[in-house]
Amino acid sequence: LIDGQLISKTRTTHPQFIRYAYKLPDLTVGTHTLAFQGIDENSDRTSLLDDIRIERIGDSRVEATVPNGTFERMDPLTESDPASPVVATGNDPGTYSFTYAVANGDWTFVPFGSGISDGFSPWLSQQITGEGARSAYIRMQGALSTTVVFPTNGTYTLSFLTAARPPWKGWMYSPHDFRVKMSGLIVLTRNNVNTSFERVEVTLPTITNAPAAAELVFEGINSMGDDRASLFDDVQVVRSD
Repeated sequence: LIDGQLISKTRTTHPQFIRYAYKLPDLTVGTHTLAFQGIDENSDRTSLLDDIRIERIGDSRVEATVPNGTFERMDPLTESDPASPVVATGNDPGTYSFTYAVANGDWTFVPFGSGISDGFSPWLSQQITGEGARSAYIRMQGALSTTVVFPTNGTYTLSFLTAARPPWKGWMYSPHDFRVKMSGLIVLTRNNVNTSFERVEVTLPTITNAPAAAELVFEGINSMGDDRASLFDDVQVVRSD
């Protein structure tokens, strides 16, 4: 929390130290109160914290609005299709939860083709998430999409974290290829081989009619066939000029 305002809820599920980054609201010059507060889950659990930093972004940074770009909305995920299951067996190590076709994730998901997963799940196979406690995924030729709003004219850069789905119980789910579209235009085609998250950046077509809205789509190609998948996290669109 900053000055009592909730910034994020995070569940630490891994014994390794990982870095979390969150954007704070605009702050005035002076003293502010930063707090880390445990959430009582009626059990003896502990989180370790180290190397806390607050860094100024700068006045020139102009961001487009990407709803829930970190996929960190921490309210319980709900499904948009009765045939698309919410799988939830707890939050202890060795269990997992994930949701197909999330109804309250601020993106549009495809039943059985995309969704959101918690950090400890078959989609992440106990590996560290890209950012925070949740990541999105597309399976085979599934897709996920949202509306991005550009506030000013200029050239913007789309950046996101992505990884191939790691092995699960002996099954391989990579490599997996996908394309990224902005208002129907393909701006990137990528083949995910690495099961560790990597930062990808792509320059978008210049905006000349701001404020403007455009549909951002991550769409599976799955040219190798079989049950393959990619993970996504920390989607940002920032003006670069």
